[in-house]
Amino acid sequence: MEIENSCCKIYNQKDVNSPESELPKFLQSCIDSIIIKEGFLNPNIKINKIPIDGGNYLACLYAVDICGKTKCGEKEINIFIKNSIPVDESYADLFLLSELYCNECFVYKDLSKIFKKLEDEANVPLEERYRIAKCYDESSSEAIILENLAKKGFRTCDRKEIVPLKYTELAVQQLAKFNSFGFIIQKMMPGYFEKKISCLPDSMDFGDGWRNIMKKTAKFSIKNMSSDAKKKAEVIIENVDVYTEYMIDKSSVLTLCHGDYRANNVMMREKEGEVVDVMPVDYQIIRYGCPANDLLYFIYGCTDPQFRRRHMKHLIDMYYETMTNYLKYFNIDITEVYPRKEFDSSLRNRQHFGVLVALCFYAFYYAPKDNPPDLTKGSDCLDIDVDLDIVKRIEDTIEEIDHQCFL
Repeated sequence: MEIENSCCKIYNQKDVNSPESELPKFLQSCIDSIIIKEGFLNPNIKINKIPIDGGNYLACLYAVDICGKTKCGEKEINIFIKNSIPVDESYADLFLLSELYCNECFVYKDLSKIFKKLEDEANVPLEERYRIAKCYDESSSEAIILENLAKKGFRTCDRKEIVPLKYTELAVQQLAKFNSFGFIIQKMMPGYFEKKISCLPDSMDFGDGWRNIMKKTAKFSIKNMSSDAKKKAEVIIENVDVYTEYMIDKSSVLTLCHGDYRANNVMMREKEGEVVDVMPVDYQIIRYGCPANDLLYFIYGCTDPQFRRRHMKHLIDMYYETMTNYLKYFNIDITEVYPRKEFDSSLRNRQHFGVLVALCFYAFYYAPKDNPPDLTKGSDCLDIDVDLDIVKRIEDTIEEIDHQCFL
């Protein structure tokens, strides 16, 4: 959600619908609607088309700044738009793009209100609440329209850098609260839970199409590996179905899951070089599943083995402690919904989760900024150049899984 000042155009409201405007017509209509609701009187509108930096493959991104007079005086609002782009039909057996955007609309326009209502009723202190961005009602299955968090000092992490410990701590705490809402809604709003949460379908189809794409991306990752690491990796790739088993497993404790909780989807705000706040975003793959998947997906997605040797146990304990304390606001005893023994078992039973994340997803996570994967072309054309530093991180993760010292 970071903004660069390239591709910038400034308009008076009457010019926004002109042919040279950066925004598609339906987005122009959305902006017009927001302008009316916010009470602007012929405002100035600045549009930035945000360059794709390798962290986004399914959208065009825009920043729209609106400022001018209202009946109550001068006003400015800052908007971020994520507009879906056509994806090649060869990916249709993996996901339906409109469903991903509908999922995100559901979280921002429906669930966020439920979260606030429940936290208000439980008198959860403001500083202990789940953090979620403001969404505009004009969001749809084509575009998500949010407050521009970059204007509030938030940014995404540098994708190739190992994230700071403070960032991972804050992100893990927010994840624990998000996962807690499945338990909270089940207790406080059982009808809503049955209708909207427990029946959430998987947005990703973990069938043959998914399996083939994962094997293909994994091969990009191992192309430049040492021969010994490559042999081990090839064995793991042939057992990629284990990841599917982790995701569709219904035998463990289930709750509301984010589905794509990684560094690019958890923005951070710093003060004097220290991370002081984080904001989760991008809820396109929300699901009802095992929360251990979310936790491991995040930790393995943004850290290396050295970081995990030092901090893995600490982060696991912090996650569980945060969930324990957060549920207390709602008079829920965690031992009744997610006993520590069950939590530890679900982590232990996913001992290969981390290496599968590294092999199958790092190619996408860390794709070059100047040459990101192009999903508008057929899957046969997919080609990703994996940086040698990332290849080394994957090799180290393979060795780490051999030892499994942290569990």
